Amino acid sequence: TVIDDVATADVILSYDTGTGGNETVVFLETMAAAPEKPWTGVGDNAWLITAATADQMEQRTQANYGDGNPCGLEFRTGTGDLNDYMIETVNGIDANGAAGYVEFWIKTTNLEDADGWTFQLDSGDGFVTRLSELVGSNHNWQLYRYDLAKSERVSDLKMRFQFCGGDAGDKISLDHISVTVTSESTTTDVAMYDDGAHADGAPGDGVFGAAIPAMPE
Repeated sequence: TVIDDVATADVILSYDTGTGGNETVVFLETMAAAPEKPWTGVGDNAWLITAATADQMEQRTQANYGDGNPCGLEFRTGTGDLNDYMIETVNGIDANGAAGYVEFWIKTTNLEDADGWTFQLDSGDGFVTRLSELVGSNHNWQLYRYDLAKSERVSDLKMRFQFCGGDAGDKISLDHISVTVTSESTTTDVAMYDDGAHADGAPGDGVFGAAIPAMPE
């Protein structure tokens, strides 16, 4: 009901059709197709490599996980400074959507003390750590997931991993990094009328009506 519709030009009903909401993988990194030591950033996507000692980050067939390219990233030895060993996406990731998440697999060997890694995102204001494991934890391949905040579902999202170690036997393997987003649902607008012909009662009574088509079950 529109109480004062003398100056009303249009009355619109907006409704959600329930369509949309499909998940799409917008970024997938299965690492390199051939071994490379040191790694120069070649893979499914381009990466910027920071390595205080170049050959301590490489692509190895024994460091891969799951489907895709046969190699995975192996970081070994390193230093205790996270800024000494990093990989960063060169290009932005289009993470626009109603929801989204990042997943990746990590395996660690011979870590101790504060050895480990961080996962960081930059949505426009600089890198922020979102997940980390800096307690010398050792485990076989493990899946990590981070749900993107609304402020991170942007068209130019950057991603970075940092690594720290110190001893010759320290190893961190990283593989199969993906970003998945859910599309927005579809909204439809339909005009409403006060003409007595759109289930609105009597014409000119201030009650407006419109028909919404039946949706499939």
